[in-house]
Amino acid sequence: MIRHTALLILAATVLVHAQRNPCGETGLVYQLRWPERQPPVSIYMPYDVLLGYIALDSIINWATTYNETWGRVQQVRSFLERRTSFDDTLKKIVRSLYAMADYDPMLFEATLRSFRWPQLPPHMIYGGIIEAVTRAWANDLGALHRDLVLLEADYIAHVKVVDTVHVGGKFELDWTTLVVTTCQVLDLIKGQVLPPCNPAFTHTAPGVQASTKQLKTLSSSGPCLQFTYIPNARLSGTTDIIEPDDERLGHVITPGNEYIVMLTFPFMCRDTTGIGDYYELHPLAVELPCNDEWHFNVSITAYPITTDSSGTAVVRMPKNEYGWGTEIPLTTFKQRLLDRIREIRNY
Repeated sequence: MIRHTALLILAATVLVHAQRNPCGETGLVYQLRWPERQPPVSIYMPYDVLLGYIALDSIINWATTYNETWGRVQQVRSFLERRTSFDDTLKKIVRSLYAMADYDPMLFEATLRSFRWPQLPPHMIYGGIIEAVTRAWANDLGALHRDLVLLEADYIAHVKVVDTVHVGGKFELDWTTLVVTTCQVLDLIKGQVLPPCNPAFTHTAPGVQASTKQLKTLSSSGPCLQFTYIPNARLSGTTDIIEPDDERLGHVITPGNEYIVMLTFPFMCRDTTGIGDYYELHPLAVELPCNDEWHFNVSITAYPITTDSSGTAVVRMPKNEYGWGTEIPLTTFKQRLLDRIREIRNY
């Protein structure tokens, strides 16, 4: 149930026409700077954020050798494995975890995966927390899916797409392309610090192979956000082959339309300059129950917003991941997420 990396398989292998990035490919990547201090705390941080980073640092850094650190991590994971419901302990952990990610997703991800920590990267502790949440919601798959996207997504936003640029080409096992999507953020639900948008991945950049969509410009009324997705990608079989015939995102992400997106930073390549590693930003993929051992049932969290017969804006979720139906009014969808976020913050 931990973050699904199906969308990464094509990212390192497609042929593109844009300028190469530091990872040797041509997609959009972000360099997340390693924290300058350990733990990466500031007196200006909210209390739950400060507490979370100090606790994480204590778990990792109290030991002086690899074996001691590994033993401490195993103790913490064993402690987390005993959490089978939202007891007071798990509630407090989840409260700090959400606060840390929401405060600055880029700092959070860089800290979790940084190899500048003395022994083991702290994402091992993070994985144990997500597993504990999964056990706590074992009998309520809708609530589990909701909490997984709330905790695992770095950004949750209501966006309007203003531009899409295709930066991929034919892949030997597939016909999909990487698409960099530029959006205007209409409502930012999670992730209060956004990465800067790169104009090289819009129609304004000379020499970029672009889609046939008409160039759109960002409105000054909302911040900009860019992410990458792969149309029609699915994971199949034990060899992790990408197949194009199962519509997941399809080609629904188009300029002029609005979406609810839940985005995450998958790792792309290491940095050799000592500044910070490189990541892409993709819609989060969360595994759903599946009776077919040869296929994964994955929810790609990029939901189109349309209108129903009465003219009401609705969020379309074909898999009914949350148990709320396949179409739900936009205001209701947001409010249910915000209600759960409020519960988490008040744990």
